[in-house]
Amino acid sequence: MPRYVLSTVGTSLLTNEAGALAPLLRETANLTEGELSAEQRLAIEQRIARVAAELDVADASRQRLLSAELNGLHGLYQSSLSAGKPDLHFLLATDTYQARATAGLLEATLRKAGISAVEVVVPPRLSTRSQSAFSSGIRWLIRWCEDTLAPCREARAPVSFNLVGSFKSLQGYMNTIGMFYADEILYIFEDRNSALLRIPRLPVRLDLSFLHAHRTRCALLAEGYTVPVTELADWSETLWEETTPGSGLAWLSDWGLLMWERGRDELLADSLLEDLPRVAYAASFRRDFDELRTNRRERIELNKSLARVSVMLEQSNGNTVALRTDGALQYDNYTKLPGIGHFRINNRGWRVSCTSDQGRLLLRRFGPHTINDNP
Repeated sequence: MPRYVLSTVGTSLLTNEAGALAPLLRETANLTEGELSAEQRLAIEQRIARVAAELDVADASRQRLLSAELNGLHGLYQSSLSAGKPDLHFLLATDTYQARATAGLLEATLRKAGISAVEVVVPPRLSTRSQSAFSSGIRWLIRWCEDTLAPCREARAPVSFNLVGSFKSLQGYMNTIGMFYADEILYIFEDRNSALLRIPRLPVRLDLSFLHAHRTRCALLAEGYTVPVTELADWSETLWEETTPGSGLAWLSDWGLLMWERGRDELLADSLLEDLPRVAYAASFRRDFDELRTNRRERIELNKSLARVSVMLEQSNGNTVALRTDGALQYDNYTKLPGIGHFRINNRGWRVSCTSDQGRLLLRRFGPHTINDNP
C-alpha cells in the first residue's frame, strides 16, 4: 500500500550557502510575490535559478546538504528517492513567494527521481508575519487534513509527517496535528549522516463529552459564526479565541477546530442539530432524517450543510442570495412550484426542499434528487 508523506517546506534551499544574499532572503521571507520590489524579485529569481541548476546535477549527499526537506526524505528512503515512487507526496508551503518557489524546486527534484504523485499545498494566508495570518492558514490546514488525510488513515494507508524543514512555529503546530492525522513524525539532525528519528503516533482519544453537550454551537462556530466572549465564559480557553484582539467576539480556536473536525462525524451522525438560527424543521423533514438510520454519511453531510446554511442566513439577515451564489448549496426555487425552494447537500444529488418566510427557512423534505417529484 502506498505511503502518504507530508513534508513541511521552509526556505533552506534558498538560504543555505546564499552568501551576501542571505539578509535579503531573511527580510523578505514572509512576503508574497506582489509585495516584492522589482529588484528584490530579480535577486531572488536569480538565486532560484542557481539552486535549480545545482539540484539538477546534485547527488544524494549534496541534496541532503542543500535542503532540510530532502535530508528528511533521503533519510526515509535510505538515500534513494526513487524508492518513493509508489508513494504520494504533499509539500506544505507557506503562502509566500520564497516558500512557493522552494516547494516548486522540491517538486521538480522528486519528479526527476520518478515520484509522479506530488502536490504542493499552500494554505491561504499561512505565514509567520502575524498571528491572524498564521491562525487563518492553520484553520484551513486543519480542514484540509480532515478532508485529505483522515480518509487515508481510515483506509489504513500509512501517513508520515516529514517535519525536518519549515519554520519552527509551523513545526510546533504540525507536531500536535500529526498526533491526530499521521502514523509517524519524522525528524533528522542537521548532519546529513544522522539517523532518521521516527516518532510514532500516540494513541490519543479525544474526550468529546463537552463538545457533544454544545454541538449545535460548535457546528455554528466551526462555520465562522461568532458570539460574544461572555457567552463562552464556561468554556475552556483552549477551545475558543477572539476573532481579533479586543473585538469581544469569539469563535473556535485552532485547537477547538481541530477537536471539532476530529470528532465531527461522531457528533453529527445521530440526530439533527437543534435550535439553529433561522432554520426550522417540518415534521416531514424529521421523518426523512429518521428513515436514514443506516445512512450515517448522509446524516453527517446534512448536519454540516444545515450549520452552514444557518450561519449564511444569519450573516445576511435572512437573505437567501448568499445561498444562491454558494457553489456547494446552489439554492434555487422550483420553476413549477412557486414558493418552494431547494438546495444541495453534496455532489451526489441529495437535496433539501424548503420554504422561506421572513428570513427563516422551513425545511420540508430531505433525500435524493427524487424528492423533486414531491418536495
